[in-house]
Amino acid sequence: MLDAGATLAMGIDPTRLFLYQFTLLKTLSGETRAHLLPLRSEHLPPMSCFEMVFSMGVLHHRRSPMDHLQELRGFLRPGGQLILETLVIDGGETDVLVPPGPYASMSNIWFLPSAHALTRWLSRLNFRDIRIIDITVTSVEEQRCTEWMDFHSLLDFLDPAAPARTVEGLPAPTRAILTARAPSSTLGELKAAGYQTLGVREEMRRNLMNKLAGDDEIFPGVVGYEDTVIPQIENAVLSGQDIILLGERGQAKSRMIRSLISLLDETIPVIDGCEVPENPLAPITAQGRNIVAEHGDDTPIRWMSREDRYGEKLATPDITIADLIGEVDPIKIAEGRYLSDEEALHYGMIPHTNRGIFAINELPDLAERIQVGLLNVMEERDVQIRGHKVRMDLDVLIVATANPEDYTNRGRIITPLKDRYGAQIRTHYPQTTIEEITIMEQEQTQ
Repeated sequence: MLDAGATLAMGIDPTRLFLYQFTLLKTLSGETRAHLLPLRSEHLPPMSCFEMVFSMGVLHHRRSPMDHLQELRGFLRPGGQLILETLVIDGGETDVLVPPGPYASMSNIWFLPSAHALTRWLSRLNFRDIRIIDITVTSVEEQRCTEWMDFHSLLDFLDPAAPARTVEGLPAPTRAILTARAPSSTLGELKAAGYQTLGVREEMRRNLMNKLAGDDEIFPGVVGYEDTVIPQIENAVLSGQDIILLGERGQAKSRMIRSLISLLDETIPVIDGCEVPENPLAPITAQGRNIVAEHGDDTPIRWMSREDRYGEKLATPDITIADLIGEVDPIKIAEGRYLSDEEALHYGMIPHTNRGIFAINELPDLAERIQVGLLNVMEERDVQIRGHKVRMDLDVLIVATANPEDYTNRGRIITPLKDRYGAQIRTHYPQTTIEEITIMEQEQTQ
């Protein structure tokens, strides 16, 4: 790292022998910019000063891997880079192996997550730009005995009859290397880190393309739509269209809409203290613009999880424009604001889901005059409240469900609103007996 331009390189390792070896080499080389502290990471305070932090082969030895990742984040300056190398298993975001005893004859292995689960852990701690750089099965050529190291090596800890398993019958050691960047806490730090925002449609399109390239499951638990509904939804996301699912009850419409959350980034930055989730680099409300104008680069930001970027409402005849779009706030008027003041408005559920996904279930049940209020939000992206036309470039994907049988029984979708939905997708019941049995067994276990 010193040869790459670092002004200081500091290592930590509690092993006394390693300290002696390092001190000898440092003395012989005359290098004064490299240092080794005989400490563990938990012994150091969060310094928030390093441009880059390496954690190589440590995480799987920690009883609390999340605490270790949090320690690493505390060492990094905002926007600093983490290089993480650890043992992993094959699997998805929720797969973690907890060895019941020794692993490859090592008694100090506590958790072995999949690379995707490790990505999720980093995201929960607000790391960003998380990338899986490499996943490699450790080979016996790499970890072998030599004349300098003649004790046991990897070959002794693998099952001779099944080299893909350890002597305990667990998956053989596989290493992953990931990179991630520490989160920013102010607008200035966000700019300095070179953070670039994407619209929610572009964000979902990028993440869907990554999932398709990695052959990841997009709608877990949905059976029978692999060749019919799912390809249409994928096409709609790739083309950036608002989506309406048309189908009868019990056809997993709501489950599929909620699964769209997985196509959002784990976390995104928003202005802290703002009513509407605002892009710090381009606020759209008067409140957001005033906060940025007052604080400048010191504007505080927080990181919003993708679960918080999803809103849902069951359409009923008593829903009002105030519920969905907003209303003049009488308390703000009583405090001295004018009716023409944009900050006198209290925004509804759709603006509060800015930079996210908003779902309306059973859209035909929504009164027609309320459906009219959605037209501007979906097309012109502005908000009209009691005669106020507030230009807000809302960045929200609006999805809906509807049962065609209800069009005449309880209501209908007005034609202009239906035309706003670029993707109108019909769902269906299982088409084979095997699919019906699979769904039945799936529901019994939930």
